[in-house]
Amino acid sequence: MSDMISDAAAYLNKVRKGFASQSVTYTRGAFTVTVSASVGKTNFLTDDGTGMQINYESRDFIIATADLILNGALTEPQRNDKIVQVLNGKTCTFEVVAPGSEKEWVYSDPSRATLRIHTKLIGVA
Repeated sequence: MSDMISDAAAYLNKVRKGFASQSVTYTRGAFTVTVSASVGKTNFLTDDGTGMQINYESRDFIIATADLILNGALTEPQRNDKIVQVLNGKTCTFEVVAPGSEKEWVYSDPSRATLRIHTKLIGVA
């Protein structure tokens, strides 16, 4: 008997890629890959060390785990990797990062078929 949750996650990932995503370029050093990504956001509430709470909003790119292949190898996102997206005719560069000790990415489903990668905008050309 198949795992219904894994089957549903695979189906949703297929639908997301087909109808609710756009091509972006994922880069680490000299290596790049074009992937289909949906865009989301995550709000983080962090302490600045003085007791002051700071709200940090991340632009998230949601991609299939199997699509993140750099230099011929399946890989996981890393801090400081870059994602380039064209928005309204402008090339926007986002850096993989999260505030404080938060993780830069998480799996979006129990079967680990989808990644949610947290980023911040670092440049517009």
